[in-house]
Amino acid sequence: MSLSRNEVVLWLHNVSSLDLWGPPVSETWPRLRGRERDGWRPASVRSFSAPPAASQIQQLLDNAYGWSGVRPVPSAGALYPLRFFVASIGGAPALGSVRRATTLNQEQACALDRAFFNQVAGPSVLIVAQASMDRPVRRYGARAYRYALLEAGHWAQEAIRFAAEVGLRSCPLGAFDDVAVSTILGNASGWTLPLYGLALGEA
Repeated sequence: MSLSRNEVVLWLHNVSSLDLWGPPVSETWPRLRGRERDGWRPASVRSFSAPPAASQIQQLLDNAYGWSGVRPVPSAGALYPLRFFVASIGGAPALGSVRRATTLNQEQACALDRAFFNQVAGPSVLIVAQASMDRPVRRYGARAYRYALLEAGHWAQEAIRFAAEVGLRSCPLGAFDDVAVSTILGNASGWTLPLYGLALGEA
């Protein structure tokens, strides 16, 4: 027997009221905050006092994404399509060269900060992860976009964890002007997609 739409909604409402998923969030939050203090996942910050050094950014990229051996994040088909751009924002001095990443000049960095809607304050470094979609699309079609998003999320979590280990704070940024960011990075063709921003610095 088929159910009407209202019956389905009512059934879902009744199921959601059952204690199947553990205690309410309000009860678990104090415990999560305790784990946060132990370094489990530091809270995001939007105001920084000093930027990281180029060497710290290099270590973060090596540890959070890697380029050889058993890599720290999974990738569909082991294609690893992410590419990285780094920019000094909020009055931070120009960043030196970072291996396997493109360092933006100050004019580009200012434009990138605006394209991310100036969401953070103070001297910091903004890392943008973009996906080169050529090979993933040829292999997976439309699903390549989903896989790229998943991979960017895996990378960001590893980057946040490593940043905390070396005394840096971070702020994940998902709100940005896609067209403006693609234009600044020189990849407006549509085959490369900016997916994730991560601001880093000392709080």
